[in-house]
Amino acid sequence: MSNVNILRAVENIRSGTTVYTPLVEIIVNGIQAIEDKQTSDGRIDIIVERSSQEELDKKVPPVASFLI
Repeated sequence: MSNVNILRAVENIRSGTTVYTPLVEIIVNGIQAIEDKQTSDGRIDIIVERSSQEELDKKVPPVASFLI
């Protein structure tokens, strides 16, 4: 498993609302929670759930929710 400086990557994302804004917020909130807990082995697991309805054109179904 490689170490990636997620905090730096997230901080470098320019402001502005996009379809990725909720995901960025999830990551930032997770980092802040880990820092508040003052632990060195924090982990953020994100599961992307897609709609169970199949698309007519065989594309990947849209994202329905995130589990953190």
